[in-house]
Amino acid sequence: MENILIATLGLEYKVLISALKSFVVDKNIKINKVYVITSHKGKEIIKENLLDNGEFKKFKNAYKLLDIEFDESNILVPKNDKNEYLTGIFTETDNKLFLRECFKITKKFIKTNNIISFLVTGGMKGMSSCLSLTAQLFGREQDVIYTLSLVDKLTKEQINKLPKYLQKELINEKEHFSLTKMPYVKLSSNLSMKALLNLSVDELVNNTNEFQNEKVIIDVKKRLISIGVESCKLPLSLFSLYLYFVNKKKQCKCKKKSCELCCDCYLNKLDDASIFVKDLAKIYDIYKDSDYKMSSSGIKEISNENFNSYKSKIKQIFLKNFDLQTVNQICIESVGPKVGKKFGIKLPKELFVIVNSGD
Repeated sequence: MENILIATLGLEYKVLISALKSFVVDKNIKINKVYVITSHKGKEIIKENLLDNGEFKKFKNAYKLLDIEFDESNILVPKNDKNEYLTGIFTETDNKLFLRECFKITKKFIKTNNIISFLVTGGMKGMSSCLSLTAQLFGREQDVIYTLSLVDKLTKEQINKLPKYLQKELINEKEHFSLTKMPYVKLSSNLSMKALLNLSVDELVNNTNEFQNEKVIIDVKKRLISIGVESCKLPLSLFSLYLYFVNKKKQCKCKKKSCELCCDCYLNKLDDASIFVKDLAKIYDIYKDSDYKMSSSGIKEISNENFNSYKSKIKQIFLKNFDLQTVNQICIESVGPKVGKKFGIKLPKELFVIVNSGD
């Protein structure tokens, strides 16, 4: 019976070698095939450091595991709708794409007589969560979830009990990692495995609960950005610039089902600064009867040079008040090459609500 290792892995490629060592030394388990689910950058690092004449080959030779199967085709990276490899898990769509990849590779082996070992130590937390969910959904009696933890260095007595070729490898080991089995609920024992396998990967992913984004409330009178119980107030110049981009987002006429991966409403880098400033001035009009003091320069004379500074200041204020994932969704971002770069907000337009507490 083959033992298949399915692991999430980030940039710390040595996690895989440490896990494989622990399978041999601590568990006396032979792994036959290794599949890694990672990001685009993760794949490049794994190829560079583990494959060809890298550390994986050295491990195989040292531990006499020459028939273990792991090559570039076993490194899996999810792709988005534009056929681009994911760089990580940053949005709800990224989560679903990564979960889909976990479902796909697991379904491939569930139908055969084998053991699947799920390693959930490497990569971003979202990655290991997707693989854990997959294991709970498809896991059979013989399948196991493992996590990897650092333990004290092996004692001489422990090393002496191992075969001599392993003693040689471990005697100078500075640190030792050990695999720990994770308890989990095998849902397949209470569900029809046949029914699960009859569902396509896309059907399975689409039946998972989607995270509902909280709406971003923008109070024009108070210059307040609120998400749930968290909020922040922007200085007048920064708020006006941000409101301008939110309005552009809200006015977008794009017919696509989702704003994810779409930048149709994004602006070119102030190619026509006069129109940009004129539109921005309209937003200032909402304060014409207020006590706010407007500078005759600064944002009224916005240019390609100071625009980046304003954009950066907005993001810095957001980072002090909201979590990083939220900030990545609501900040003014840039996309595209240096020449022809465009600017806009990633969050779907329907999640922005503009109010005026003075009404």
